[in-house]
Amino acid sequence: MGRERDSLLKRGPADVVMALALIHHLAIGRNMPFANIAQLFAACGRHVLVEFVPKEDSKVQILLASRPDIFPNYDAEYFEAAMADYLR
Repeated sequence: MGRERDSLLKRGPADVVMALALIHHLAIGRNMPFANIAQLFAACGRHVLVEFVPKEDSKVQILLASRPDIFPNYDAEYFEAAMADYLR
């Protein structure tokens, strides 16, 4: 029920947040816009390391195999621009 501890955001910000092999799950798997993801990461930690997983990756292809590709802006350039609004 989320009552045992404060939420992740209430306990933070952490010194370092690492989001490795996560972006495609949030953006494609859960339809989260890059800007929302960046805002969340910025709220979670003082320093953030984010790995972009391109559409050509086999795991991204698995996510896209079961749904239409409605993600025309899922690319490194758009990702970096969206992250730059919240992160350096």
